[in-house]
Amino acid sequence: MKADIVIIDSGVNTNHPLLLDEYIVGIEISENLAVSSGIADSIGHGTAVYYLMRKYAPKANIIVVKIFDATLDTDLARLIFALEYVLENIECKIVHLSNGVTYCDNISQLNHICSMFIERGIILVAAFDNSGVLSYPACFDTVIGVDTSENCKKITEYIYIENSPINFRGVGTSLRLPWLNQEYKLVGGSSFAAPYITAKIYDLILNGHSGLSNILLELKRNANQTICCEQSEPLPQPFAIGSAIVFPFNKEMHSVVRYRKLLNFELQGVYDVKYLGNVSKKLSDLLNICEDGILKNYEQIDWDGAFDTIILGHTIELGKAIGTNFITYMLNKCIQHKKNIFCFDDLSGYKDLCDIIQSIGLHCYYPFATGYHVKNNTFNKLNHIGKPIIGIFGTSPKQGKFSLQLEMRERFMNRGYRVGQVGTEPTAPLFGFDTCIPTGYASTSQVHDYQLVTLTNSELARIEQTNPDIILIGGQSHLVPLTTGNLGHYNLDNTSLILGSEPDVFVLCVNYNDDIKYIRRNFLFLEGIIDTKVIAIVIFPFRREILWDKFGNITEKLNESKLMCKKNELMKEFSIPAYVLTNPEELDSLVETCVNYFE
Repeated sequence: MKADIVIIDSGVNTNHPLLLDEYIVGIEISENLAVSSGIADSIGHGTAVYYLMRKYAPKANIIVVKIFDATLDTDLARLIFALEYVLENIECKIVHLSNGVTYCDNISQLNHICSMFIERGIILVAAFDNSGVLSYPACFDTVIGVDTSENCKKITEYIYIENSPINFRGVGTSLRLPWLNQEYKLVGGSSFAAPYITAKIYDLILNGHSGLSNILLELKRNANQTICCEQSEPLPQPFAIGSAIVFPFNKEMHSVVRYRKLLNFELQGVYDVKYLGNVSKKLSDLLNICEDGILKNYEQIDWDGAFDTIILGHTIELGKAIGTNFITYMLNKCIQHKKNIFCFDDLSGYKDLCDIIQSIGLHCYYPFATGYHVKNNTFNKLNHIGKPIIGIFGTSPKQGKFSLQLEMRERFMNRGYRVGQVGTEPTAPLFGFDTCIPTGYASTSQVHDYQLVTLTNSELARIEQTNPDIILIGGQSHLVPLTTGNLGHYNLDNTSLILGSEPDVFVLCVNYNDDIKYIRRNFLFLEGIIDTKVIAIVIFPFRREILWDKFGNITEKLNESKLMCKKNELMKEFSIPAYVLTNPEELDSLVETCVNYFE
């Protein structure tokens, strides 16, 4: 078959008075992907789209492909089959879709099919979803995506958008269009702005223009207005580490040592200051794990050793307490001994030293985020992520949230799943997480509120393009404030992370001493802020006592009896399973709970 334009929609009402003189041909693709000759429209949407196309491209030879029966909910498998059918069986110039999907669990396949059309010189035009989210295939680079704007009052008006997945914004007012039976209906939205763009493209093709870039350029010249969006920068990426030492031995560094087998580099030494009272102690005793090695004094670092990188944790408060600027000290040591540095703290104030390190071919990295990393080119549209997302958030501080993320990551990967992961701790890149948005203690991020929602969402969309089986995102403590009256108790970044990621389920981390009413408030917050469920609670099995006379604290590991009582209390209160963080069998059960939920 040959056609100028193929319309993939709900068919056409051939009995409408405005279309009685039309000879309309096409096919129907049923729910079970069978192909037949029926194109009768039982919705009305396709009829309106066909009428607009015929009105503004009267010379075009049009073939209709019906993929909707009773509703306009696009079935991804049906859409992909329709595109493949057109590609293999219909020789055409343009394919028009006034439809698409907002959740796409097979983006790579859909994107590949769309790219094949471009390779054959066929233009695809797709309308964006009217609910305000980014939709597919409209947002693909290989597809001309059409949205609406209240600034376009006539169907012949359109705005051209540069540097955006949205290529055009068309008429934003209602139109009186043919519908079912002999009726007309006042309708609006991108579905009815897009046909005019397709008609304009057809005119350009008739006048000898071809190729996606050339056609976009010609449409830009005839636009009522052009808007150029600023392009964002990608988040900074870490360098590859061969072998490293770490300093100091603080909370964030505990996970690096405890989970050293998950690192993709060799850990050669762990160092601290002698004033904390832990130097010369066994790491196994300090972390309650089987771990060789002694915690050493940083003054005894062999800077000419075989390691290539120092991982420098948070040192600002420690440096103030003992009168040493550890960042300056370590940067100078790196310059002198030709070592890379991976730092948790902000290095922007040490540009001269960092420039020297980089000038001699070494690396200087710290995770950070600024407004330059935030995409501002979608007119507030966000992505719905089609892959399963598990959110790991917590109540009070120091409860092993990051450790739980690592435990779950390892278990999912051992089961053969491809894991995508967003971390908010500066250690996240060390473990191969896909991205780090540092929002925790001593955060180096300048991105908050709506910008953080946008950044989180765009990073998840980027991860989704790699086709993971499941995505994990971890937040920080204090989902809801323990008490009010002090801004230090408010962690609004957690809210932005949740709204930007929309996890399908949550795992809530709690401390043994958390009040049940406070846990309940966190539980209700998670299930109330978006439409989702908390499916499990994980208990941190230690009680901490602060040492007021020096930095640090002591911990008491709780016995099985106390933990069992706490588990029973939580399971009775919330009617979901509760697990202990340090129990490998229970963590296996947690992952099994997640797998069963999504299956």
